[in-house]
Amino acid sequence: MTGRTILIMKQPNALRKMSLIVAVDSKYGIGKNNALPWMLRKDMKFFVENTTKTTDPAKVNAVIMGRKCWESIPKKFRPLKDRLNVVITRTLPEYRDDNLIISQNFDEIVNELISGTLSEKVEKVWNIGGGEIYRMALEKDYVKELLVTKIQKDFDADIFLTGVEWDRFQEDESARSELMTENGLDFTFHRYCYVE
Repeated sequence: MTGRTILIMKQPNALRKMSLIVAVDSKYGIGKNNALPWMLRKDMKFFVENTTKTTDPAKVNAVIMGRKCWESIPKKFRPLKDRLNVVITRTLPEYRDDNLIISQNFDEIVNELISGTLSEKVEKVWNIGGGEIYRMALEKDYVKELLVTKIQKDFDADIFLTGVEWDRFQEDESARSELMTENGLDFTFHRYCYVE
């Protein structure tokens, strides 16, 4: 080929428009036996505040998750209130109502949330896991910020946060919390932003 340049785009509408929120242990473990291996009320409050807060009262945030993450939420709390819940799965049939969408196509639903018909009611898209959904969003360059709760203990997890290219994200030092202790566990909150 002479004189031609071919550009390959990665889902341009969704590039760097998703936020990811996660709690990790000292080895970046995020779960064990399809459950959180810790119970931290302050972390749960941090999660709820961030994933529900909007600047436009006419809009809601979307929380996108995999089937296993969805199933790990106690039934009495499903769908998570005051948010549009989006479940990505290959095993459940497609479904839509005002508070819940079940989709088999990650890229399509992300683009619909960010720049399609759902963007009219969705202010921010939060990726809440689990491991496979985190990895897919990171690999596709969808993530613009990470909110990370770092727990200073190894929980012998069986699922991990992978795929983060930490050199491409910079910590917002002003957002780092003081060291907190709850249920005998030390932890901190951190915010990382994608660096162009």
